[in-house]
Formats: sequence, C-alpha cells, structure tokens
Amino acid sequence: MARKKDSVAPGQNALNTPYGGYFQREVPGPDPELTSTDPGTPMGEFMRRYWQPVCLSEKIDELPQPIRIMGEDLVAFRDLGGRVGVMHRHCSHRGASLEFGLPQEKGIRCCYHGWWYDIDGTILEMPEEPDDSPIKDKLCHGAYPAIERHGLVFAYMGPPDLKPDFHVYDSIDVPDNKIYAFSNWLPCNWLQVHENVADQAHISVFHNGVGSRALMEGAGADSTETSLPKAFSAESPVVENRVTDNGRTMVIITTRRVGDRVWVRNNHFMVPNYLEIAGVFEDLESQKYFAGASHVRWNVPHDDDSCSVFAWRYFNKESDPKGKGDSSKLGVEGGDFLEGLTGARPREERHRYPGDWDVLVGQRAIAVHAKENLAASDQGVAMWRKICRDALRDETQHHWAKPGNGGEAHFRGYVNDTVFFIPPLVDPAEDRDLLRDVGRRVTDIITDESLSPGRERKDEVRKRLQAFENEVCEAHGS
Repeated sequence: MARKKDSVAPGQNALNTPYGGYFQREVPGPDPELTSTDPGTPMGEFMRRYWQPVCLSEKIDELPQPIRIMGEDLVAFRDLGGRVGVMHRHCSHRGASLEFGLPQEKGIRCCYHGWWYDIDGTILEMPEEPDDSPIKDKLCHGAYPAIERHGLVFAYMGPPDLKPDFHVYDSIDVPDNKIYAFSNWLPCNWLQVHENVADQAHISVFHNGVGSRALMEGAGADSTETSLPKAFSAESPVVENRVTDNGRTMVIITTRRVGDRVWVRNNHFMVPNYLEIAGVFEDLESQKYFAGASHVRWNVPHDDDSCSVFAWRYFNKESDPKGKGDSSKLGVEGGDFLEGLTGARPREERHRYPGDWDVLVGQRAIAVHAKENLAASDQGVAMWRKICRDALRDETQHHWAKPGNGGEAHFRGYVNDTVFFIPPLVDPAEDRDLLRDVGRRVTDIITDESLSPGRERKDEVRKRLQAFENEVCEAHGS
C-alpha cells in the first residue's frame, strides 16, 4: 500500500508549521564543491596549489609523525641533518608505515626492510637487493617539498612544476615581533571553522556571554572569559564586508562606538584558507593607528570531517601593548586569548560556558548549507563562500599561487586595529552613519593598492589615518 503523501494544513507551509519537525526531517547532503578536499576534488586541488602547514615543528623534534592532510596519509620528520621531510606514509616496498622509520643523516630509512629515502623520495639504498637493481632508477617514493617557518612545517602538495613562492604578508613585519606556533584540532569540516571569523555577529553575542548558562543563572559577566570590553554588549557594531585584490581576499570591517572612542577592526581573509586576525586584548585606552595582527592562521583539512587550525601568535607592543598574552599557553592544543578553543574541557563546564569548539563541532561534522537560513548578519559568510566558488571556477583570474623561483612572495596585509578619539553625534542614527563612513574610509586607506608591502607602507597608512581623524573631528566641531 502506498504511503500517504505528507501534507500541511491549508494556508501553511512546512517551514512555518508549529511543531512541524515532521516536515523538516530530511537532511540534505553537504556542499561538496566547498567542503571536500580529497585528491581530485575542486577545493582539494585548489588548496594544493598553496603552501599548507601540516604540523608543528615540535612534533617532529623526536620522532617521525603520522599526519593526514586533505585525505592523504603522510609522515613528517626531521632527518639528522636538520632538514624536514613530508612524504607518503607507506613505504614503496611493502607498505610499512614510515612513522616507525629511522631518520638518517639524509632522509629516512624504513624499519621493515631498510629501504632508505632522501627527503625528495629518491631511493638511496635497498639492503638485500643486488647493486644493479633497476628499481632505484625507476622509482621515487611519493614526497612533497617541505619548509619550516616559525615553528610550523609547511608542505606544497600540488603539481611540482607549479610550485609557488612562499607567501609572506607584511603583517608579520613588526619591530621586536616574537612569533609562537600553536594548533587546535576539531572534528568537523575546515570551512565552518574558517567561516567562524567571517561571522562577526557571534562575537557581539556569543563572546559577550549571552550564550553562557552561568551568566543566565546570575553568575555575572566576570565569570566568562572574553577579550572584549563589557561596553560592547550595549550596542551592536556596524559591520560591512569588502572584496579586495580582484576577488582574492575579503576584509571584514567592524566599527564600534565606545564612549568617545571609535574602534575600527579589520580581519583579512585570503583564498583558500588563510586569515589574519586583529588584536584580541584591545582596551581602547589610547589612540592607535593601523595596529596589526594578534595572530594569523590556516584552517587545514585532515579530511572532510576534521581539520586543524595551525597558527602563528604574534607578541609585540603594537598588537598587545600591555603584554596580556601568555606564550606558555601555546603549542599543541594551545591558545591564550579565549577559553573554549578545544574540546578537552569537562562537559559541565562546556555547557555552562560554551566555546568556539563546541558551537563549530555542533554544526555537524560537515555543516549542511541547505539547512541554513542565512540572515542579514551573515553577509560575511555568504560573501566568503562566493569568493571561494569564483576562485574554483575561474582560477586564471583568482590564483595568486603562480609558479615561483623558490623564494618568498610578499603581499599587503589588511588586518587592522585603529582607535580614534571621535565624540559621538547627538543623533544616534547620524552617529551610526558616521561609524559606517569611518569604517569605510579606514578600509579605503589600508587597502590602497598603490602602496607596496613593507614598513614604509605601514608608516604611510598611519599618517593618512591620523590626518583622517583630524579631518573628521574638525568637520564635526570636536
């Protein structure tokens, strides 16, 4: 007997029916174009055109480490000569895991039958095989170019003839900058982790304790860990998003009014999975112009259901003038600026004080875009997805990862913290318009493509920002 077709009452539809869970049971599949990164997938091949961090340097100081990156089982190691290697995990002879391999002065030797590989996969020795064996001349073990930078091991996993120079953004170039690496593992897709920063609405709500059970129960705002001043809960920021660099990057413009201060904060996204995040310990006590990143990060897939955040944390007087950061909290499963970056906390604590880890993993292993109902506050998320799709479908226009010369390629970073002293206008609506105009003008200045990367650019941007502040104050008689 055929099942009766599902129905709703006249004048209703399945989505707005009270107690209508029956009509919303079906869960569509994920969006494979953006979420899948296995070999041969559009996003997987796109990511492989860029240098990707694959582990922390400290993980290979003692022993070879098994790693999984974009669906590939690999091993990372440091040979006795100090070079780093990243290669296919299973020996080309009989498939033994090279995580149990023996680092040599050059390369690594398989523990099973002693086949010895250089870091480029060249076979150096095959014990028990005749000297005239043709295998050494016919076979190279699968390997990827690897480099080490500031505590992270990077690998290039794309076509060998298209290997780009290593990308360096001038946000790293800060006087007396100390750089520490850290990583966080999450059992969910890379994209929802990356989009978390594009979702600026959650910062004003989630990180101000609105989602904290302890706060609801009267424990008080001091019971939550947050890097944002309490005043931010009083009024939502003005948020806009801008596509930059011919569609390759996105700048989040967040402008807040706090008393007689106007704070413009810019986070900078670059295809495919890199972003720069502004200061996390801003106290708004003094003026500042174009203060740089607190940290930069790559959200790297292990497979479609898990990923790691690999990051550099910056310690300098520009982004953290009062020295609130704590480098001792970094490293594997590290973080010193927000609680809740890992899932290692007790369950009760996670319920009372949910963290980013909890809400990201809670979106399913792979967030289902077809079940979402994006709203006006999700413009950054929608824009980032479009940038990614455009990059996948028109790579000649959007690729920065052009074949290089084995060096470094330098780019402008648009991450920014600027604090102006601009008193509020009497009319709240006019003041909101002022905030929007200030955020736009600041972003115009810091994204000026006529300025080449480097400290001279930063100095010029700061001069322009200070002149702009004076211009605004004079225009409004303050």
